[in-house]
Amino acid sequence: MVGTLAVASGLLLTAQTSVLALTALEVQSYASYTIVAFGGHKAYRQSSSSTYLLAGALATAAFVLGWAMLTHIGELALARLPGAGYVGQALQVGGMLTKLGCFPLNFWLPTAYGGLE
Repeated sequence: MVGTLAVASGLLLTAQTSVLALTALEVQSYASYTIVAFGGHKAYRQSSSSTYLLAGALATAAFVLGWAMLTHIGELALARLPGAGYVGQALQVGGMLTKLGCFPLNFWLPTAYGGLE
C-alpha cells in the first residue's frame, strides 16, 4: 500500500492535465480506502470506510461532470447553456477540494478517520 501511495503521489505532483491528476487521486484513494477499511477499531470500520467511499465517489462524479461540461463530451445538453464553463470549473474545483479534504469541503474527514486511533 505504501508503494502505491508513493507512486500515485509522484504522479499527482507531475500531472500535466486534469485527467491525469484525477487518475492519480483515484489510485491514492483506493489505497487509502483499503487502509481505512482494515485499520482501526472494528466497531468503526464499516462506517468509516463507507463514509470515505461515498465522499470519494461524489467528489469524483462532480469532477467528471465538470470536466465533461468544459470539454463538451458527447451530447451533454448542459454544456450549451450560457455560463456552463463557470459551472464546469466550479464542479471540477469542488470535486478536487472535496477529494483532497480541503477546508470548506472537509466535512467527511472526521467520520472517515474517526476509527483510526
